[in-house]
This record gives sequence, structure tokens and C-alpha cells, in this order.
Amino acid sequence: MNEQLQKLLEAAGLGDFSQYFTGDLSQIIKLLGLKGDQSTQFGKFFQQFNPQTYLDAADAASESRDVRSGMLSGRLGEQLSSLKRGTETGLERGRDKFRELGATSGFGDKFGALKREGGESIEDIIQKSLTQKSGYQRDFQRGSIASEEQYGSERGAIYSDLQKWLDAVRGRGERLYGLDPFGGGGGGSRIPGGGGGGNPKGTGDIFY
Repeated sequence: MNEQLQKLLEAAGLGDFSQYFTGDLSQIIKLLGLKGDQSTQFGKFFQQFNPQTYLDAADAASESRDVRSGMLSGRLGEQLSSLKRGTETGLERGRDKFRELGATSGFGDKFGALKREGGESIEDIIQKSLTQKSGYQRDFQRGSIASEEQYGSERGAIYSDLQKWLDAVRGRGERLYGLDPFGGGGGGSRIPGGGGGGNPKGTGDIFY
């Protein structure tokens, strides 16, 4: 079996039912325990599982997540680079102003003079830079969490579709067997679980 498909089925909790997704019509009929007219009726409406549809959807979800991650990382990098340049410029201006005040007022209260002129101290500039940096990082974290939630939702939709396909196949087999249990070679429901036993994810079969 395609390794990528096997991983997808296992992630969906359907690894024990992989034979339904990889077998041909005759193999699935055998798994369902159908015989004679049951097999004929089942084959009339059977549609072979197309793994590529689901693998393409899984790849698309992963690619979209990678794109979002790249955009978030790129934006954070640009923000931090811009912040660094702005901080360095601000610090240099602050030092220049501090030196100018020192030249005009000697060794007096240069910090007080700088405040009175409405200028930012070096301490102010550094604190402002740190605050902005924290804000950018929080935005990045929130964006990353939202991206992962979207990825989880997209993968969940794929898992749900896989489950529906399996339920439809097993449900139809169950219905056909129930119409003629003796023709199927025995009494009572005996649809195999594909090696896993019971129903996938604890759900009941869907009858169509």
C-alpha cells in the first residue's frame, strides 16, 4: 500500500480498515462476506476508492500551512529588522542629544535637561523597543496558533470523508446481507471489521 495513504488512514483512526481502501471489488466483497446475488447487487453500485483525491487534499492542507508559516515568519523578520534599525537610529540620536546637552550645560543635570526639551532618554528608547518586540512576537504566536487550527480543521474534514466512504461501503454490505442472510451463507450480521474488529471510531454502520 502507498505509504502516504497508510499514514493518512492511521491518522484518521482507520488503519485497521486499510483493506477496504486498497482492495478491489472482489476483495471487498470477500471482506463483507457477500455471496451470490448479494455480490452482484453490491457490485452494481460500487465505486472504487480513489486515494489520490484524499492524498491531494492532504497535500494541499500541508502546503497551505507551510505558506502561512512562511508568511508569518517573514513578516516577523521584517518587523524585527525594522524595529532594530529604528532603535539604533533612536539611540544614536539620543546619544548625540545627550552629548550636545553635555557640551552646553557642562556636567549638570543632563537627563533632566533632556526631559525638559521633550526628548526621549536612552532608557525610554530601549523600553519602547522591547515593548514593540514583545507585541510582534505575540502577534506571531497568535497567527501560528490560528494557522495550526485551520490545518487541523482541514485535516479533520479529510478524515470525516474517509470515514463516510468506509461507512457507506460497509453499510451497503450490511443492508444487502440483511435482505438475504441465508443466501449469504449464515444468519445474523457478520460484516468483518477488516482486521480491527467492531466499527471504526465506535460508530454504527450507515445504511443506504
